[in-house]
Amino acid sequence: NVNGDYHYRISNNTPFYTVNELAYGENYYRATVCDANHFHETFVNSSGHLANMLESEHTALGIAIGFDGYWYYIVELFG
Repeated sequence: NVNGDYHYRISNNTPFYTVNELAYGENYYRATVCDANHFHETFVNSSGHLANMLESEHTALGIAIGFDGYWYYIVELFG
């Protein structure tokens, strides 16, 4: 996460945005273990991530988990 606004692609280190007219907020995290409780506690303990989770205007949620052989990535998109 860079300045809370965008992320960098691993493949070519270019910035990209995930928040647009359909996705109003995003939570992103990576870890070496895939544990739903760990991911959730990490988001709850971060004021910015928690604010996304509690935003009353967010009425839709998409969650994805990926694995690259070492890191687990979780993304929550709010619409």
